[in-house]
Amino acid sequence: MSENRTSSTGHHRSASGHRRSAREPRRSAWRSVARAPIGFALIALAVCLPSCISFASDERLFVASDPPGALIRVNGTSTGLVTPALIAITEDAEVELALQGYPNELRRVRRVTHFDPPLFEDAGAATFGSSLFTDWIMEDILFPWRWLTRNEPTRIHVVFRTTDS
Repeated sequence: MSENRTSSTGHHRSASGHRRSAREPRRSAWRSVARAPIGFALIALAVCLPSCISFASDERLFVASDPPGALIRVNGTSTGLVTPALIAITEDAEVELALQGYPNELRRVRRVTHFDPPLFEDAGAATFGSSLFTDWIMEDILFPWRWLTRNEPTRIHVVFRTTDS
């Protein structure tokens, strides 16, 4: 409990020894925040906004060819896989498909990061009556904004042609 003493000069002295005028009201830290609603709103936004953003990364790239069986190389290194295959690409890359009897085909893949704003297009009647409802709540309501990093294109399909055709 703080004890106040009044001196002969009309100043109050608290138990901690700080002087203040008898006319000057006590200030509380909460009153300062209440007087600054913009500051309070900014603090609340800084605390709440990160909880509404999800971060996602999709490294998958589907590679197919016609005819199938082409060897897949990424940046000149063989993956040991043949088409059709699902491979992981974590950086910008050149994907080369090689099939005996055909000229090699080269495709560029870029890693792109973009911001997905909330789009509530998928909230149809089937969403509310199915097991997708929980996923919809988690993705579109609780974490509506998403930073997504993915490959562009997400699929590569090469039709091999001989040099004659």
